[in-house]
Amino acid sequence: MRLFLVLAAIALPGVAIAGRVASEAEACAVLTKTVPEHVQLRNASNDYYCELRNVSRRYYVFVFRSRHPEPPGAGPDWVGSNLVGWFAVRRIDGAALEWDMAKDSPGAVFSLAKGTIAK
Repeated sequence: MRLFLVLAAIALPGVAIAGRVASEAEACAVLTKTVPEHVQLRNASNDYYCELRNVSRRYYVFVFRSRHPEPPGAGPDWVGSNLVGWFAVRRIDGAALEWDMAKDSPGAVFSLAKGTIAK
């Protein structure tokens, strides 16, 4: 079985095998890889960062923010927010989800495995 997983990872470049997420840093890496494509952001993945809001038995919950919130051509007096959204990573399998702040509960899954986009 272990050999199969190694071969699958080699045969499918860019597709991660689902697995347990063991740390805040690993969960943030999942979001940094998947959120920009999910919400169609224009900047590179290193232009975004996570702020941990909650850790539970099931989820890491984050506020996801941009380092460059102003639109192209914005003047020095532009006022806006760098909030991209609220997201969570399921600890057991690395799935990324939208987080419903009004209900403080998980929303739609958009990434089924660590670092892969659900189509």
